[in-house]
Formats: sequence, structure tokens, C-alpha cells
Amino acid sequence: MKVETLVAILFLIITLILALFIYWLAIGYIKIYEFEGNSMYPTMKDGQTCVCVVTKDYDVGDIVVYNATWVDKLICHRIIAEYVVGGKEYYILKGDNNWISDPVPVPEERVICEVVWWY
Repeated sequence: MKVETLVAILFLIITLILALFIYWLAIGYIKIYEFEGNSMYPTMKDGQTCVCVVTKDYDVGDIVVYNATWVDKLICHRIIAEYVVGGKEYYILKGDNNWISDPVPVPEERVICEVVWWY
């Protein structure tokens, strides 16, 4: 196979991946946030950008972004436990750099997305 053909195939693959990423971003499947604070240090640092995926399948150990009830902002913390009460799933979350977990359990519907990559 010629080098030009290989380059064309590689370009096509990269273009398709980029188009898929842009499509997912446009429909809200992928979200991008800027992390603020030191609660997730050393895993994540203040000012880093988080790439998140909207899903409904969260597990202990996942880092998620959620809409907190105890403060008027989005929080990015790790799930350290999960439980079900009355058929409703709740998560206990904690920042990696925090001594204790967040003050209230978080119902699944308040979780926005899972952080899959940060830089």
C-alpha cells in the first residue's frame, strides 16, 4: 500500500473520531468543566479541565460531577459508597483530599456525569 493511501486512511479515521466527539458534545453526551479547588488533590488540581460522559451507571470509585444541595454550585468528588432506600439509589461522595465525606447523601438524579479524563 502506498504511503499516500495510508495517510488518507489515517486522516479519515481521525476526522471521523473528531466528528463523533463534536456530535457527542453537541447533544450533551460529553460535558466539559473546569475543576476549582483542592478537594480532589492530588488526583485533580485547581484549574484543570474535566471531560465527562453522561451515563446512568455509576460505581464506587468513579469521579462524578453533581449538583449539590448543600452549596449552590457543581461539585466534583469520588463515589465512596452507594446504597438503595425505597428503590432509590444514593451515593456517598468525598473529595480525595477531604477528611470526611460530603455532608449529605446524593440521590442518583443529582449526578450529572462521570469524569473520564482531565488535563
